[in-house]
Amino acid sequence: VGLAVLVVAALVAGGVFVAGRGGAKHNPGVGAQHNPVPKPTVSATIPVLARADHPAFAFGATFVTESTSKRLARIDPNGNRVTQLVTLPHTPHAIGATSEALWVSSADAPTIMRVRIGADPSQTSVTDVPIGAIGADLTTGAGAVWATDAKLGNLLRIDPSTNKVTATIPVGATPDSVIVDQNGVWVANRLPQGTVKRIDPATNTVVATIPVGAEPDQVAAGAGSVWSANRADGTISRIDPATNQVVARISVGGHPKSVIAGAGAIWVSESSGNTVLRIDPATNTVTATVTVGQRPEHGAVGAGSIWIANPGDDTISRIEPGT
Repeated sequence: VGLAVLVVAALVAGGVFVAGRGGAKHNPGVGAQHNPVPKPTVSATIPVLARADHPAFAFGATFVTESTSKRLARIDPNGNRVTQLVTLPHTPHAIGATSEALWVSSADAPTIMRVRIGADPSQTSVTDVPIGAIGADLTTGAGAVWATDAKLGNLLRIDPSTNKVTATIPVGATPDSVIVDQNGVWVANRLPQGTVKRIDPATNTVVATIPVGAEPDQVAAGAGSVWSANRADGTISRIDPATNQVVARISVGGHPKSVIAGAGAIWVSESSGNTVLRIDPATNTVTATVTVGQRPEHGAVGAGSIWIANPGDDTISRIEPGT
């Protein structure tokens, strides 16, 4: 009897079961098993030429603009290495893709460059598309290429079938980032008050102006929302397209430079801390932080990974999301 009492006491202390008239019951305390969400990890650090700027995933590869070398680097996700370099006529900045070409804005000429990627340099062509704006951010969607003109406060719509600007839309004093989703075109304006403008691509008009945090830098669309990275107050604003209202304000600290949606989460590059933060859109909370290269900025999603450009050390960090 004395031995049985000792065994029962040991099992109860270990959280295995508690005895009672109803028989043995599991104690979910000390002995409980948990399945935490895996943390994101950097699976590869890929050196590129100076200066790593914007990445985009298209045609089965990650493409990165290199502003100092005036080149476009193609990274093979199977080998995590640069397999092609395209020399460009102007300093590249932002990048987007349609079904048949890459579109790259210029930091030193009023043009964007249409790049048709071939299997080798002899099959790759670059065409200048004059737009009258320098250093534009750009994206693609709704049958068009969209580029911001920060100097004149406009959003430009380009027809990829003709390489012509078909609409000039006033959107505010300092338009920066632009994205397209099924709900419209969204443009971040830094100053004088941080806002996100919503444009109806059917009419090329602004249909909503949404106040967000201070100096929104980049916007992204995912998880049924639009997300704004506000670099001056260290926050992410979540916008509900159904109401055109901010429904969550998430503090991430530091200076969030870019926000990316994909792989089941929202990803924020924080340049001052050399980190990328993962936000769970179900709870609007930061669930993980991963250290990447120096001064991480823009990112892209593709091949099951997050790709972050680090201009501080001219590398690309490939992150396995762990979601």
